[in-house]
Amino acid sequence: MRESRTKEGPFPLRLFYEAKEIDDICLDALRSSKCLPSEPSPIKIDLFLEKYFQVVVAYEELGPGIMGSTVFNAKGAVTGILIAPWIEEEGTPTAERRVRSTLAHEGGHGLLHSKLFIAEQTGDLFTRHNPAPNTPRNFLCRNSDISPTAVAIPKYDGQWWEWQANRAIGGLLLPKPLVRRLVDQFTEKTEFGSLLKETLRTKAEAEVAETFEVNPVVARIRLQEIFPPEKNWLQ
Repeated sequence: MRESRTKEGPFPLRLFYEAKEIDDICLDALRSSKCLPSEPSPIKIDLFLEKYFQVVVAYEELGPGIMGSTVFNAKGAVTGILIAPWIEEEGTPTAERRVRSTLAHEGGHGLLHSKLFIAEQTGDLFTRHNPAPNTPRNFLCRNSDISPTAVAIPKYDGQWWEWQANRAIGGLLLPKPLVRRLVDQFTEKTEFGSLLKETLRTKAEAEVAETFEVNPVVARIRLQEIFPPEKNWLQ
């Protein structure tokens, strides 16, 4: 991770992560909390958040359009993870999987962005005045912020912190070693390594979505990251 001082946006620091760094951070956190399954299966993301950050995930109304929030104290420690109850009111598998993505997004903030909330270096955070010691600070993540499709365009402009948290959705819900193990049946061995057969990509996406309990768009984007389409690696 690299960082630089900035006068743009709400934070005095700008953090830069490579995609592999985010994957490694997520995988290490799952392992250290003993929440990484031995075989491909759904990650118990709520249990992971509670064990790793030592907080209780709470459902709370957060305001119009706000899906989740990660709360930090002045030392940069996560003190709360909040989820809006309306995002699962439909009671459908799609809604339940949307909750899982939201929890993973908030976990991404917790894993990647604690440094932004340390009081001695963020005295002008958000409101540009000195907050009282130990005043909680938080992200408020809206529907437009939590979108796995955003990871397809890895830009660090705009709300770069939301892009990074979205990138952690794949790292936490679809750990590379487990995805590779599951998708091995759909690959072929070549001089470039194991490549996903394009004729089986759709079937592999469906298998990943069902096995890990994520929505199809999350599975599709993650497979594009791990097994780029042939048109990409042939260029």
